[in-house]
Amino acid sequence: MIVEFPDNPTWIITTILPFLQVCDVSLDGRYLVVYAGDVVAESHTFYMDIGKSGAITRDNPIVNLFPEPGRHVFLGNDDNLFYFRTNFEAPNFKIISFDVEKNEWSNMIEENPSAVIVWAKIVAGDKLVLCYNEHLDTRLEIHKLDDSGELIKTIAFEDNISPYDHYGRRDLPDLFLRVESYLNPGILYRLYFEDDSVESEVYDKIEIPYYDPTSFTSELVFYSNDDGTNIPMTLVYKNTTELDGSAPCILYGYGGFGKTSLPYFDVRTSYLLKILMEW
Repeated sequence: MIVEFPDNPTWIITTILPFLQVCDVSLDGRYLVVYAGDVVAESHTFYMDIGKSGAITRDNPIVNLFPEPGRHVFLGNDDNLFYFRTNFEAPNFKIISFDVEKNEWSNMIEENPSAVIVWAKIVAGDKLVLCYNEHLDTRLEIHKLDDSGELIKTIAFEDNISPYDHYGRRDLPDLFLRVESYLNPGILYRLYFEDDSVESEVYDKIEIPYYDPTSFTSELVFYSNDDGTNIPMTLVYKNTTELDGSAPCILYGYGGFGKTSLPYFDVRTSYLLKILMEW
């Protein structure tokens, strides 16, 4: 046994969310970061210094980093300075640095009141990549990983295009990014970094035989809630459909656990659209 919480028998060691790890080991191999809790989409975040003993043992003290549970995602570290994407006092998330020896933290990238940081990644040594979503409009921001947080470049995407998957490491010069939409099955981009420049290229495309996305339209619209809140909604339909209220409609919505449902490609939906087009 390496880590356990006997005083909290309802806790499980997990982030609950499927797209996050149960735990992290820092790239330098010195620190273990553990997420634990009993609330969906929220967890307490602990760290253990495994460099002092050279091994992970239950004798190493484990320290709670935040005063309350939340969605605190470890991004990396420079020695005892940790970097987190967190919703601590920031519902739309922010990026902080946390000196674990001094128990002091400071904001690196402040919360954007109108856009959510969906994910963040440290790549190419000192580059911080942030993916923002604002009313289903997504963009990437590349910042310097320092006290200035200087913005190097912004990469905008077409309407209803979402950066769905990404892979990169701090010790590698590249970031691979897969984007897709309700009509686009996927494009894989390679972003490569050199000094303060960022270049991109199409690395691969996903193509489906007998599927023609140009036969359909994807349109972002807004409607008002009872309290006046504008809610984004995507309409996907064949080009010949008359939007007069007479066409059949399948309505789907999701919201929960602090997770936004971004546009994504689904083979079943595309097949259904094809059938409806042939009616």
